[in-house]
Amino acid sequence: VTVTQVKLTLLCPSTCVVCSEDVIICHKLLKIIDAPDTTRALMLTDGLINSVDNIVLSDLSNMSVLALSNNAISTIMENAFRNLTFLTTLSLDHNHISSQSLDNSTFSQLQRLETLELGNKDLKYIDGSWFQNSRALKTLQLEGNLLTSLNSSIFNQSDLRNLETLDLSDNLIMYVDRNSFQGLPRLRSLDLSRNYLRNSPDAFSYLSWLSMLNLDLNHWSCTSTFRLQTKCCTMGSGWCV
Repeated sequence: VTVTQVKLTLLCPSTCVVCSEDVIICHKLLKIIDAPDTTRALMLTDGLINSVDNIVLSDLSNMSVLALSNNAISTIMENAFRNLTFLTTLSLDHNHISSQSLDNSTFSQLQRLETLELGNKDLKYIDGSWFQNSRALKTLQLEGNLLTSLNSSIFNQSDLRNLETLDLSDNLIMYVDRNSFQGLPRLRSLDLSRNYLRNSPDAFSYLSWLSMLNLDLNHWSCTSTFRLQTKCCTMGSGWCV
């Protein structure tokens, strides 16, 4: 038994299902544990963690996956993710994070981040400045929030030029500006299902890479017309008013 293994045994509570030098998987925790600096994947889900401070993750510069889904997080301190420069996947879905708790520094150091999960939260708006250094991001999950509209500046203010998948399903979106997605030239998959759209937004014509568009279960006007060039567009059933 190595010294590191002994430390891990003391570190990991009984709710941890994996506790090794490079992978830690735990459930039902009250706070983020002090993982060793060799950790590459830290998955602490289904607990009551309520905040992410700027110290507990500061030594985990080798980490590529951080999952904090299904907790009670409402506060992310400034520079909480500052040293996670090799992080490629960040899951923060199913928490209590509001739009006010995010700013342009929250994800600014995550320049290798490819997948960001921000679904099922309390986000009422999106600020493009959150993603100013997100050139590597390919998948952005924003489903199940409280978004009501998408204006023209949201993604134009960001650096999401390589984003391929955007999920905005299960929101309260009633309005989409025609220039909303202009900052997403490589977008391939867009999900706007289960929102409150009545008319087809004239926002898809310049998405030349778009191959999957889901508009299922919206509140469509019977006179709504579509001008789409996608390979697959799903409208499915919905309301016609």
